[in-house]
Amino acid sequence: MQGVSFDLTVSLSFLLSLATLVFAWWRTRSQHLDDKIAAGAARLDRHDARINSIEQTVQGLPAQRDMHQLQLTLAEVRGEMREMRATMEGNNKIMSRVESIVSRHEDHLLEGARK
Repeated sequence: MQGVSFDLTVSLSFLLSLATLVFAWWRTRSQHLDDKIAAGAARLDRHDARINSIEQTVQGLPAQRDMHQLQLTLAEVRGEMREMRATMEGNNKIMSRVESIVSRHEDHLLEGARK
């Protein structure tokens, strides 16, 4: 068998090219994953901001107990308004009687002045 000569420079350049190829492939793959992770992190940050905004809005809303208290207060105000309406109707009746009395006094005084 004839000896195959082994040239170290050709072998080293081939190995160096192969190593460069593997490194480039690994780095590109790694960069692609880093980009995906960064995009996912940015998306999570946006979702976190939206959730915080919604939580603040919900915390500002009245609770069930607050709504119940508001209903009770409105019922109380409604009752007071009915009382005020009854009082105002009574005052209107009194005012109409007073107006008729004043009108009679005016008529009496005007008739007395003519005589």
